[in-house]
Amino acid sequence: MRQRLVFTAWVLVLAVVSQGCRFIESAKNGKNVSVDPPKVAVDAATVSKGDFFDDLEVVGSLSPKYERHVKSEYKGIIERIYVSE
Repeated sequence: MRQRLVFTAWVLVLAVVSQGCRFIESAKNGKNVSVDPPKVAVDAATVSKGDFFDDLEVVGSLSPKYERHVKSEYKGIIERIYVSE
C-alpha cells in the first residue's frame, strides 16, 4: 500500500513539473499557453440597404411521408392521441 502511494505521488509530481516546464518554455517563446482553435479564412463584403426578392415556383403534388388511420374500438369522441417518434 505504501509503495502504491509513493508511486502515485511521484507520478503527480512529474505531471506538475512537466506542465510547469511547458508553461515556462511557451512563455519564453512568446506563445500562448492555451491552445487556440485553428484560424478560418472568411470573405468580407460591404452591406447596403435594399430590397430582397427571391421567388420559388414548384409544380407538383404534396404527399405525406407517413400516413396513419386512427379508428376507435368503441363509440365516442377521441380527446387525445399520444404519439412517440
